Amino acid sequence: MLDIYLKCFSSIAVAQGLREVTVTSSGSGDLASTIFNIINSALGIAALVALAYLIYGGFRFITAGDNDDAIGESKRIIYSALVGLIIMGISSALINYIVFALSSGFSSSI
Repeated sequence: MLDIYLKCFSSIAVAQGLREVTVTSSGSGDLASTIFNIINSALGIAALVALAYLIYGGFRFITAGDNDDAIGESKRIIYSALVGLIIMGISSALINYIVFALSSGFSSSI
């Protein structure tokens, strides 16, 4: 599941004109790739938690019935989960951009 998340958000970075960063799990990388792998793993786990939170909010919304307080609480849960997923997607693209910039440097055509 983590691989699906990483492939999804690394393709967002590629769509923005960035080079795709290869994530290795062999453990034979340098410190930068190890830190990159740890951060992306943490983002993947957080995305799974946010997805579970989104499903939980949807279940509460469906089972709320006519209870306005339960509907409001479930909408807050769904909103929070979606905001979390958006923040994680943006941070994943930003991390990929930073790793690309640090690994190959910026080329200026001024």
